[in-house]
Amino acid sequence: MLLSVLMYKIIGITMCKFCNWADDCIKKFRWFHISLIKIATFAFALMIAKLFPAILGLDWYMYLVIAILASVPPMLVMMKKDDGNS
Repeated sequence: MLLSVLMYKIIGITMCKFCNWADDCIKKFRWFHISLIKIATFAFALMIAKLFPAILGLDWYMYLVIAILASVPPMLVMMKKDDGNS
C-alpha cells in the first residue's frame, strides 16, 4: 500500500512537470505548427492502418463514435467561459 502511494506521488509529480513543460511549449506554437501536427498525426494513423489492416474492418459508425468522443474535451475547453482569473 505504501509503495503504491509512493509510486503515485512520484508519477504524479513527473506528469505534472511534463504537463507544465508541454503547456509552455504549446504557447510558442503558431497556427501552422498545429496544422503540421495534424498532418503528422494523420500520416501516422494511415501508417498504422497500413500495418494493421484489421483496424479498417470496423463499421463506419465506430469511427464516428471515436471522433465524437475525442472531440468532446477540446470543445468543452474551447466553449468554457473565461472567468478572468488567469
